[in-house]
Amino acid sequence: MIEKAKNHTHIVFVHTDPTPLLNLLPRQHVHVILFATSLNTLARNIIHRPSSRPTQGVLGNRHTGYSFYFEPTTTTQKDNTLLLHKKDLHKFPVSTQKDKDALDTFRASFFDKHRKTTRITPRDTIDFDEWIILQ
Repeated sequence: MIEKAKNHTHIVFVHTDPTPLLNLLPRQHVHVILFATSLNTLARNIIHRPSSRPTQGVLGNRHTGYSFYFEPTTTTQKDNTLLLHKKDLHKFPVSTQKDKDALDTFRASFFDKHRKTTRITPRDTIDFDEWIILQ
């Protein structure tokens, strides 16, 4: 990915943390877009592509996981936040203990015990220029 970015500086799609690429390219020439979607859509994508995206990878706190890029917010404003529904977590396939642990950790980290919804926002540590919510 880094080699492609060096050779093709016009457009590069990265499905991971862009920080290593930003260290190699002049920041004024790079526009980083962070995409987010609902838990329902994430679960549907995993079901349609089970071999390529395990639940633990999608929800986890590693560089390709939801928890890496987003955190719950206490604000009630709707601008620049995405509403997540706890009920959508049951749609994620659980085929290993790691998947179950990832779901439990996500549920505990993002949802208060008695809340059915939560709002999320990108973490302060993520370097991005624009945030787009996919429906």
